[in-house]
Amino acid sequence: MAKKNYRILKSASGEWRVASGFKILLLTTYYLLLATLCLYGAFDDAGAGARSAAMSNASMALGDDIYSAYYNPAGFAKIKGSELGIDYSRPFMGFDDGSSIANSFIGYAQKIKNICTLSLGWSKFDLSGYFAENTFAFGCGKELEFIPLSVGTKIKLLNRTFNKTAYTENAAALSTDKTLGGVDPVFGDGYSKSCYSFDLGLLYALNRYNSVGLAVSNINQPDIGFKNKDIVFRSIKVGYAYKTEPIVVDVDFIFRNGDNFINSGFEKWMVLDKNNKVALRGGFGIGSREYANASLGVGYKYDRVFQIDYSFKYPLRGVSDFSGSHQISLTMRYGKDTAKSDAEREKNMADEIKKLKSEIENAKKDLQKKDADSQKTNAKILLLEKSLNNAELEREQLQKTINIMKKKTQPVNRLEAEKYYTQALQLYEKQQLSQAMEVLKKALSLEPDNEEMKKTMERIKKEIQLKQ
Repeated sequence: MAKKNYRILKSASGEWRVASGFKILLLTTYYLLLATLCLYGAFDDAGAGARSAAMSNASMALGDDIYSAYYNPAGFAKIKGSELGIDYSRPFMGFDDGSSIANSFIGYAQKIKNICTLSLGWSKFDLSGYFAENTFAFGCGKELEFIPLSVGTKIKLLNRTFNKTAYTENAAALSTDKTLGGVDPVFGDGYSKSCYSFDLGLLYALNRYNSVGLAVSNINQPDIGFKNKDIVFRSIKVGYAYKTEPIVVDVDFIFRNGDNFINSGFEKWMVLDKNNKVALRGGFGIGSREYANASLGVGYKYDRVFQIDYSFKYPLRGVSDFSGSHQISLTMRYGKDTAKSDAEREKNMADEIKKLKSEIENAKKDLQKKDADSQKTNAKILLLEKSLNNAELEREQLQKTINIMKKKTQPVNRLEAEKYYTQALQLYEKQQLSQAMEVLKKALSLEPDNEEMKKTMERIKKEIQLKQ
């Protein structure tokens, strides 16, 4: 970032520095970023996903999509099937120096049944025409069998590149600002530098609705400096999440290089109809270095297959003469589970729960046998009970969604049913009994508890039988 550019050039070049025009751009952006994001140095975590950004990047303990897994690699384990995420943001739009700053992210995760979830990702921070940071990441997450704990890790290749400009090719004296000519010594060994970094994460389910997460980023604290050292500092993040079907709340605590931050956010989903849902989100962050910001966002989801999110973030301290930070992301999910309706998934979960209960009972009977391996059988029972608990939670959440959808569609169904019933009565009056029966079936499918329609159907059935 611009702050990082200036710090590298200044610390690494000693008595040299870039020309004043570039310095103005870097310094201006530096103070803006310092006031709004509290950036420290190289490869600061800019976040990923408009959903998380709208919640002030509070996603540590969620672990329910590819973006929250960006914050805590243990979240990969919670992804079902396949998931693709594409994200683009424009921080600090409208800044009067004309600089163009952008963040991009593309990630893909694939569940390997009974083994783990693997992911690949790429993110980029770009100060157009001057500077870019690219991160290539490979991640893996797995749910443990006997306790409600998920673990995950990420290996990252970090690359920082400066563009050749008139400023980098024409050094100036630090004390006098006098142009001395020649390449700035900072770039004496080239304009690009790469290194590796490692992350580790844990996600623990306290019960059906509450979870906690822990992630350590940049464990090895790599050096990305050109001439002098520029350490990518280790950060420790701890988060708590409360999650039901319609409401999500997350609070994260971040500790990095002596500074502390708190990010918190909420999400509220509303059902429009059978397949369509919308979300409202908000967040707030505060911490060291005068860090304070507020964020808002919205989301739209079609079934479980397609989701689009938008967020807006604005600083509460520091420079504010710009139009805020804007972010948009697209999420697509694939696989058999994502294509099924809520009602189909609820039915499948009911069958799965029945099967698990039967297996638990059989295992308990085996435990009573004298020749049974008690240790192995007890472990099996614990595993089955964990699976049962997860299945009951998922079914409960699906039932809530289905009930909300039924309440919303009930008035529409009643009107449609009355229309079909009127048509059926008209056909009945004309003694077109077979046609009347077919239309009446449509009416009852929309309003199955209507006693008047049921009685009419019985009368039509009797008349059809008498005519045969």
